[in-house]
Amino acid sequence: MGRSETSEEGRRGLGVVGAVAALVGFHAAAVLVAVGLLAAAVLMFATLPAEAAKAWVIVAAAMIVAGFVVLWSILPRFDRFEPPGPELLETDAPLLFGELRELAAATDQAMPSHVYLCRDANAFVTERGGIMGIGSRRVLGLGLPLLATLTVDEVRAVIAHELGHFHGGDTKVGPWLYQVRYGLLRTIANLHHTAKYVGEDFGPFAAVLGFVSMPFERFTEAFLRGTAGLSRAQEWRADALAVRHVGSEPMAGALEKIDRLSIPFLQFVSSHVEPLVERGRRPPIVEGFREFLALRAAAPSGADDLVIESVDEVDPYDTHPPLAERVARARERAVTPAEPDARPASVLVRDLDWVERKLLHHGRGVRDELEPVAWTDAGGVHLARWREVVAREAQAMAGVSMDRIPRGPAMREHEEARCGRRLVEVSDAILVFRLGERWSAGIIVALVDLGWTLSVGLGAPVVLRWGELEFQPRREVAAWLCGDTTAEQWSARALQIGLAGVDLGAPVQTMGAPTS
Repeated sequence: MGRSETSEEGRRGLGVVGAVAALVGFHAAAVLVAVGLLAAAVLMFATLPAEAAKAWVIVAAAMIVAGFVVLWSILPRFDRFEPPGPELLETDAPLLFGELRELAAATDQAMPSHVYLCRDANAFVTERGGIMGIGSRRVLGLGLPLLATLTVDEVRAVIAHELGHFHGGDTKVGPWLYQVRYGLLRTIANLHHTAKYVGEDFGPFAAVLGFVSMPFERFTEAFLRGTAGLSRAQEWRADALAVRHVGSEPMAGALEKIDRLSIPFLQFVSSHVEPLVERGRRPPIVEGFREFLALRAAAPSGADDLVIESVDEVDPYDTHPPLAERVARARERAVTPAEPDARPASVLVRDLDWVERKLLHHGRGVRDELEPVAWTDAGGVHLARWREVVAREAQAMAGVSMDRIPRGPAMREHEEARCGRRLVEVSDAILVFRLGERWSAGIIVALVDLGWTLSVGLGAPVVLRWGELEFQPRREVAAWLCGDTTAEQWSARALQIGLAGVDLGAPVQTMGAPTS
C-alpha cells in the first residue's frame, strides 16, 4: 500500500472516530444536563418551604419537564427511509446499470442496493435504514433533469463522484453525524415547542426551557460549522476520484450544468408540468425541459432572469466548496476520457416515456392513468385551469375590474376582508404571488372570451394577442402589484385592451373591442 493510500485510510479512520466521539460526547453531555435538571428539581421540591412561592414550584416543574424533554429528544430513532422517487430497475435502464457496474468495479465498490429516480437536478448516495448505519443499505438517487441535459460522460462523472463518497467512507460517517445533528435539532425544537405550548401564562416555566436550550443552540452552531469543513473535504476527494476515472471536462461540465439546472427545473415543473398533471395530463418532461432551456437561452435577458453572483467568501456552514474552485481544480488535472461519449444521457434508459410516467405517479396516489398530452396542446389545458381559478375565486374577484385591482396596503386589506382575519403570517411577497395568479387568471379568461388569441409557450411568457396588440398578463399584473407601473399607466392599459370597468369576477357577456 502506497503512502497516499495509507494517509487516505488514516483520514477515513479519523473521520469515523471523530463522528463516533461527537455522538458519544453529545449524548453524554445531554444526559448529564438532563440528570442535573431532574436532580436539582427533586432537591428544590425536597426543600420546598411551607409557603413556597408559585414561581418556585413552576421553576422546579419546568426543570423536570426540560429534563425529560432532553432525554426523549436524544433517543436514537430508527431510520425509516422514504424513497425520493420510483426505483429504477435494470430492465428500465440497462445501459445506466452497465455504466454503474463498470464504475463500481473501477472504484472497488459494491453496487448500490437500490437506484431511485428523483425530480431534483441532483444526485446523491447514502446508506439508509437501520440504526446509526447498522443494518443499512446503499442507495443511489439520480435526478431526471440530469438525464435530460447531461451527456453520457457527464452522468458517468456524476455517478463516479457519488461512488467516491462510498469509496472515501463518507457514508459510514454520515449516520453518526446525522444522529448528532438531528438529536441537537430535535432537542432545541422540542424545548421551544414545549415552551410555546405552555404559553405566556407561566412565564418562569418558558424562561427555564429557553435557558436550557441555550447551550444546545451554541453547540449546534459549533457542530455545524465544524462538520461543514469535513463535508467540503469529502466533496474534494469525490471530485478527484471522478476526474481520475472519467475525465476532467465531463466532471467540470457536469458541475456547471447542475448548478444552472436547479432553479429552471423548479420553474418548469411548477409552471408547465404540475398544472397539466393536476388535470390528469402527462406531458413529455425531458423533451419539454430541453425546449424550455433552449428558449430561455435564446430569449433576451430581462427582469425575470435570476442572476446568482459568485462570492469569494466561503459560507462556514456550506457543505460544498465554491463551484468555481471545484470546476477550476477539475480542469487543472487535464484528464481526458479514454473513449469520449457525448450522447445525451437519456439514451441510458430504455423507455423514457415509461420512466417519466413512473416518476409522475410516484407518491401522488394517482389511480387513473395520466393521459399523454403534447406541448402544442397544453394551452387548452392551462386555459381550463384558469377558468377553474376564476370560478373558485369569483366571490373574491366580484366587483373588481382590471383598473381597480388593489395593491400595496389596499391589497392586504382587500384580502383580509375576504378572509375575515389578519394575515400576519403571510409576507407581502407571498401575497403578491398568490393574488398575481388570481388576477392573471381573471384577465386571461376575460380576454380569451373576448376573442383574443392565447399563447402558452415553453420558456416564454403567457401572451394574449388581438391583431398587433399584445398583452402579457403575468408580467404586467406582477409589475402593477409590485409598484413598477403607475396608476395612470395601468388605467390606460386596461382601457386599451377593453377591460376598464369590467367585473373580473363575472362571466364576460358583452364588451367592446380593444381600444387601438
